[in-house]
Amino acid sequence: MKSIRSRLGIPVVLLVGLLTAACTDRLGLGYGDLEGRYRYEGSVDGAPFYYIDGDIRVYDQRGDDALVDIDWVMRDERGGTVYVIRSQSPARAYVRGDYIRFDFEGWLETRRGDIPFVLAHEGEVRGRTMAGYWDLNADYFESGTFRAVR
Repeated sequence: MKSIRSRLGIPVVLLVGLLTAACTDRLGLGYGDLEGRYRYEGSVDGAPFYYIDGDIRVYDQRGDDALVDIDWVMRDERGGTVYVIRSQSPARAYVRGDYIRFDFEGWLETRRGDIPFVLAHEGEVRGRTMAGYWDLNADYFESGTFRAVR
């Protein structure tokens, strides 16, 4: 005669596995499902009249790595363009569970000429939403928060 433990063991294991798989996207557990196009919006620390909009595309995720493209535009209070950063080649992102970090490097066109920059992002993905912080390091330093939705 089988014990109650042996009769319930297999169905319980299967049920827990199915529930975990079903909740992965909703809870944002992030196991290999960060890929997609995200509509991006953000704020600028210390400048409430400026805002950021654009897109992020995460693709080719393999283990702890993924590729990321960005279309990032800083705008003033009237919607005028202050800075535009568009990736010309993808950034390599570090991915661990819900966590994602990626940096873009390049040259930023300004009225004074081109200056080197690094645009860094660090955040978490919960379901269909990525949220976190960005830093723009050029001749000056700007930072803010972002939220992006697939």
